[in-house]
This record gives sequence, structure tokens and C-alpha cells, in this order.
Amino acid sequence: MSTSPWSSFFPPPVRIALAYVLIAGLWIYFSDRLLLQLTNNQHQLARMATYKGLLFVLVTAGGLLLLLKKALARERQAGSAWHRSEETYRTLFEDNPQPMWVYDRESLAFLAVNDAAVSHYGYSRSEFLAMTVKDIRPAGEVAAQLENVAAVSRGIDKGGVWSHRKKDGCLISVDITSHTLVFNGRDAELVLASDVTATCQIEAQLQLRNRAMEASSNGILISSTRASGMPIIYVNQAFERMSGYAAAEILGRHLAFLGGDDSAQKGLVDIVGALHLGHAAEAVVRCARKDGSPLWIEFSVAPVRDADGTISHFVSAVNDVTERKNYEEQLEHQANHDALTGLANRNLFADRLRQSMIYARRSGRLIAVLLLDLDRFKVINDSLGHRHGDELLRQVGERLGHCVRSGDTVARLGGDEFVITLAEVAESDDIAQVTRKVTEALAMPLLVAERSLQITASIGISIFPQDSDDGETLIRNADIAMYQAKQAGGGTFRFFAREMNQRMQETMEMEADLRRALVRGELELHYQPKVDLVSGAVTGCEALLRWKHPERGMIAPQLFIPLAEETGLIVPIGQWVLRTACLEARSWQDRGLPPLVVAVNLSARQFRQPDLLATVMQTLLETELSPHVLELELTESMIVDNPEAAATTMHKLRILGVRLALDDFGTGYSSLNYLRRFPVDALKIDQSFIADVATDRGGAAVVNSVIAIAHSLGLEAVAEGVETVEQLYFLRGCHCNTLQGYLYSKPLPAGEFVALATSGRRLEW
Repeated sequence: MSTSPWSSFFPPPVRIALAYVLIAGLWIYFSDRLLLQLTNNQHQLARMATYKGLLFVLVTAGGLLLLLKKALARERQAGSAWHRSEETYRTLFEDNPQPMWVYDRESLAFLAVNDAAVSHYGYSRSEFLAMTVKDIRPAGEVAAQLENVAAVSRGIDKGGVWSHRKKDGCLISVDITSHTLVFNGRDAELVLASDVTATCQIEAQLQLRNRAMEASSNGILISSTRASGMPIIYVNQAFERMSGYAAAEILGRHLAFLGGDDSAQKGLVDIVGALHLGHAAEAVVRCARKDGSPLWIEFSVAPVRDADGTISHFVSAVNDVTERKNYEEQLEHQANHDALTGLANRNLFADRLRQSMIYARRSGRLIAVLLLDLDRFKVINDSLGHRHGDELLRQVGERLGHCVRSGDTVARLGGDEFVITLAEVAESDDIAQVTRKVTEALAMPLLVAERSLQITASIGISIFPQDSDDGETLIRNADIAMYQAKQAGGGTFRFFAREMNQRMQETMEMEADLRRALVRGELELHYQPKVDLVSGAVTGCEALLRWKHPERGMIAPQLFIPLAEETGLIVPIGQWVLRTACLEARSWQDRGLPPLVVAVNLSARQFRQPDLLATVMQTLLETELSPHVLELELTESMIVDNPEAAATTMHKLRILGVRLALDDFGTGYSSLNYLRRFPVDALKIDQSFIADVATDRGGAAVVNSVIAIAHSLGLEAVAEGVETVEQLYFLRGCHCNTLQGYLYSKPLPAGEFVALATSGRRLEW
């Protein structure tokens, strides 16, 4: 309750006396004046004065009685409050189970201590009150104590854990909480001391264990079972060094991440199973360091239980055994691999074949066994010597290894005999592709003893399960087929299955014929005119390849061009097409025809050739053809495989002056970003879109949009495959620039194209 300033100057008795004087004075003054106004009779005045006095006595007595009662009530309240204060003090200080004391902030002398302090420290109360707080502090901490007292006097709380010495000399750790107060008129500090010695010792032990785990040369990880997914909550520095991962990259993950992509390996399955079953386990696990290098670790995991026996954590100790495993693998490699070539030996090959057949039975796929025997190896070995013969075998083994997938197996059975297992083959045609790859690899010259040697091999092929479901029988059947290949003169292959052999033989024969077609002059170019949709006149043409086989007649491009791409023949064929088209275009100019742009298709393999620019430049120089007359057609998929390299090549061709067209636009990625980045002159709309423009609104919208895009980018829009008048009218309505298709003309031999171009015939509508 707040008090007025008068309270400090006038104590209650003074205030009562002053009030009495004031009231009495006013009573006498006003009562006498009232009596004089009532009567002038002296006798009546005397009697009334007597009554007035008696009334004053009664009123003042009543007021005094009220004041006394109020004062007594206040006295009783003060006594009750003091009693409660004593009880509170006794509860908070005297009866507090924690040691408490009050000390003078100036002298540091103890002013009061409770029973808990006497009991805990061993000093009697009188001993305490004869001491200062410095007496219970180790000598080395007195300066810190004085600094703390000074800080408290400045209003800074410097509580914390301090060391105290008990009477028996024992040092304890106490957590100090203090409060400034006035005690018996002196500036003092009230202190509550909590003994945390046991807690500090536990913390010290934990810190020691942590330091020990951090100093350990073995990796240590701790996983928690109390969080979802049993995350790793601790990893020491040894494992960080071992794995290459920082702790932040490991914490929160499950132990299974150590296996990487190989989470099904037995060792890791055992460890993960132990975590879920709650028991200890040991295993060797194949892992990978952060940089991808292999890491083998010896893994030991054990459960950690809390006070009630529940598993709360798992601790894992790991040891790097990579060097040991590498040595074991070296020994195993020597036992299962051919010492000369490093390939699998007969034992390992048989095991791999057996495993492949198990998987193939489950998946329903094929397995092919290719048995190879080098032709005329004995002659080479005898003439060059065994040392050089061994070098030839090593090179052959290396080339065979590059021809197969990682899941396939190449083995050397002995001498000059090799065997290949193609595992998990989807279709029988895939076998032919690999066989072709093998024959091409062996056909490349080998440098042995500073001599360039060309060798061939006879190859026999058997297939699981149609030829046999037994490994030994498959090898024997492949050997029979290989013998048939030898009997046929070598340098070829035979399938154990007659019908498959026939089909593959036809493909091989077509490849051989295609190789001879260039030399025999069986290839020729036909030219399909391009017509301007404004004037209706011929403005150029596209050169299209044709193969006129002497026995089979005209072979459709879709039958032999994919084969040429696959075998690499498309590069020399493409060079022939480019040179022939340029020669024809130059000859047309010599006959007086206006410059007609001739378009030549580039294959993906051609476009990736490093000498493409040099080939184009040399061809233009040799044929004396102006670069702006030549147009090279590229496909979208060709340039998006490697956009940066494609852009560089295209810019160089543009600098040369050659026109560039994007063929079959709309069938690939059709990215406007590519159109903006790549220097093309024309967009060719694929005929699959043109075919439906008269009947399909969606197709018509696509064509209209492509033409609009081309015009907005300043490019020529060319429509391919135009065959009907309805398509023509639609394209003219969309302001398409150029038309190409059977509506005007089919592809023509060079002579017929020249006749058409000189006839002056225009497209009419």
C-alpha cells in the first residue's frame, strides 16, 4: 500500500493529537457561538454549557474507542504477518534440504547458515559463522570468487558450478544460485548450493568415453532405436577418414546406406537383420567411399540397453579390411583366371555359365555361347615365336573383352581357343550384333613384333535353351558349329541351329554386298524436286540414295541404310553421296541451269566425324561448287545428343557458306531453344504431319504452328511428303515456302531431273 508524504513527518500519535486539537477547537468555537444565539440567560447558558461538555466527552470517547480498536486490529495483523514470515523463512531457509547461507558482500563473512549446510559441509553453525566464503573455496579459485562477488555488486549474475571444500577436505562441485538482499541492515547475498559432484563425475566419464571413441583408430557408429528408421546419431572421426564422408553426411541415415547400390549383399543383410531382431552380429560388408573407391569393412554391431532392459541404441565398430580383401581377391583371381590374358579360365567360365542359366530359367531369356578359334594361329606362332604368339593372344583377349557387356563372360580355354557367354539375351538378333562386333574387332590389324598382322576367327554359336539346357552340351554344340565354320574356310561363324544360321547368313551376305557396292558402282542418287509455293517453279532438290543390286534388283533404303549405320559403312557411303551430289549440281550449272540448291542428308555418325568440315570444304573445292548451293540436312536427335559440339560444328559450316536444314521437325525434341541457338536456314515439316492436315485439326494446327515459328525466326518452311491438292491448298493458306512430294514429282534419276528442271513445268493450283 502506498503512503502519503505526511506519514514520514507525522507519526500516528502526533496525527491523532493534532486531529483532537483541531476538532476540540472547532467544537468550542462553533458551540459557544450557537449558545449565544440561542439565549442570553446566564443560568440557561451555564446549564447548556454543562450539557455541551458532557456531549463533547461522549463524542471524543467514542472516537478514541474506534481508534484504539483499529490500532489493536492492525497490531494483531502485523503479529500474524510476522508469524507467517517466520514460518516462510523457516521453510525456505532453515528447513530447505539444500545448503543455504547468507554472507556479507563486503567482508564475505557468513551471517547465517541453514541446517542442511551444517550437515553437508561438516562445520558446526558457530564454525560457519566464524568463517568467510573464501574458507570453503580451494585456494586457486579465491580470485575467481572475488571477481564473482564484484560482478554481482555490478548487477551481473555470475552463478554457475564451483568447487567447495568440506571440513574433511573433500572437494565437491556445487551449482550456485544467489540473490542480493539486505540482512540485518547489511548488504548481503543469499546463496543456494546444489551438490552436483555425481553429475559432474558422470559428465566427465562421458567426456572421457567420447574422447576415447574419437581417438579410436576403428570406426564407431551409434544408431538410435527410439527414432523412426534407426538413424545414426553418432560417428567418430576414424570412420569419417575411413569412408570419406563428413559426419553431417552420415548422421540421420540408416546403417544400410553403407552398402550403396549393393544393399542385397549377405553381410549387410545380416547386419540389418540383427538391428531389427535386437541381437549382436558380425559381418564383412562391401561398401564404397564417397569418392567411389571400394571399401571393405569388418562390421560388429551390438545392442545397448537402458535401465529397464529395453534396447535404446546399437553401437557398431568397423575396421577397414580393404587391403586384406584385395589380397584375397588377388589369390582368387589367380585361381580362376588365365595367367596369360587375365580372362576367366575354364573353371570360372563353367561357373559363370551355370549361374547365367539359373537366371535365364527365371527370366525366360536366352544365353549364347560363342566358341572362337583363331585361323592359322599355328603358322603365326611358329613363324614369330611363342613369345610373340602370346602377345597376339593377349591383344585378342583384350579386344574380345571390349566387345561384350559387363555381365557377359570372356574366357580362354587354352591355346588359341576362346569362349564368350552372352547372358540374358532378349532376342536372337542381338547375338548377331555382338558376333559382328567380334569379327570387326578381330579384323583390325594387330601390331606384334613391329609387324601388322590381320587375323580371322572361326566362331561357333549355341543357344540356351533351344540347343541344350546343359552347360557342357552347350559348349560341345558351339564347338561343332565352330568346326563347321572352319570347314567353310574360316573367317566366319555358324549357328548350331540351322534356321537361325540361314537368317544371319543373309544379313552377313547383305553386309558383304554393301561393302562391295561402292566399288562396283551399284549405288546411285535420285533427286526429288523442291517447288516454291509462290511461283510454282523448281528451286532445288533433295539427293536420295538408291542401291541397285545386280541380283536382287532395287533394294529399299530402309533395308540397307540401318545396316550401313550399324556397321560404319555409312561414313564412306555418305562421303560418296556428298561428292556425287556436288558433282551433279556443278554439271547442271555448266548446262545453263540456274543455281539449284541440292540437299544432302547427313547421318549421325557422319556428323560426329572430326573431319566433317574438312571433308565438306575439300568436296566443294574439288567439285568447284559454290557453298550456298549445298544444303546439309540434320535431324533433331542428331544435334541434341551433344548440343555444344553440334552448335560448334554447325557454326563452322555456316561460316563456310553451306545452308543447314533441320529435317523431320516435330518428330523429336522440337525445342524452340535449340532453334534459337543453332544456325539453321530451313525447317522441314515431317510428312507424318502433312498427311493429315486436311482431315485432322490437331495435325493441321501443328503444321500451322511450325510454319509460323519458322517465319518468326526468319527460316524457310519446307513441307515434305505432299501428295494431294487438299494438302497443297492448306499449305498455301499457311504461307508455307516450299513443297516437296509426289504431288509434283517422285525422286528422279539425275537425267530425268535435269529434263524436268529445264522443261519449265510449274506447279499449278
